[in-house]
Amino acid sequence: MEFKKLRRDEVLKDVIQRAGTNAEFRPSKVEKKDDHVSRAYWAGDKLVIILEKARAVVGYNLFSRSQLKRAKRYSHAFLVEKRVLWQRSEQ
Repeated sequence: MEFKKLRRDEVLKDVIQRAGTNAEFRPSKVEKKDDHVSRAYWAGDKLVIILEKARAVVGYNLFSRSQLKRAKRYSHAFLVEKRVLWQRSEQ
């Protein structure tokens, strides 16, 4: 599967726009497997999952607190199954 490569600053700009301009980023969790990295940040009340392969952002999504289980599946699919589960991002 070919991943779409994104620039991290563009991703963060988009996330800030979706989560609200006053959202503060707090690191939550970083998981690594081979050259795949899943980073989790809290942006206000949204959980942001950023997926990276060899230091290139290949996917990201916003989750609400009630979607923590879904967010975990999203990271697991990327790290273990080497695929990205795209789904509706919260506005």
